[in-house]
Amino acid sequence: MDYRGWIIYTYVGKTTHNKKPHLKGKIGGWFGQSPWWFEDNKYRTVIHNENVDSYIEIIFPEENTEEEKSRGLDKYGLVIKSYPFGLRNTNQHRQLCKEVLHKITWQKQAYYLTDDELIPVSKTRVLPMKKR
Repeated sequence: MDYRGWIIYTYVGKTTHNKKPHLKGKIGGWFGQSPWWFEDNKYRTVIHNENVDSYIEIIFPEENTEEEKSRGLDKYGLVIKSYPFGLRNTNQHRQLCKEVLHKITWQKQAYYLTDDELIPVSKTRVLPMKKR
């Protein structure tokens, strides 16, 4: 099974042309401080992390695949996707996914991409401290 990157489905609802500037503004706010930066121009919308030198695509899908529909992912109007930046840096790339997940406050589902399937990213939770 070859690791091919990760994908995050987020923002419940369709992203109409009128909603895109607002959504891009939210993403720019989350990823606008060092070591992150946000780029939006007529060719692409991406976020970038300076520490790992990796571009992360922001996609507003027009249509969903059959697999996405069968998994209930067609309810999400925004996709964040990243491909690995080297064969030996799989763990670092997966950590980048978790950092991105932590910054997004919308409902979301994340998957690691492999040759033949989507593998759900485990959700990490911070447990409250016990009172003594």
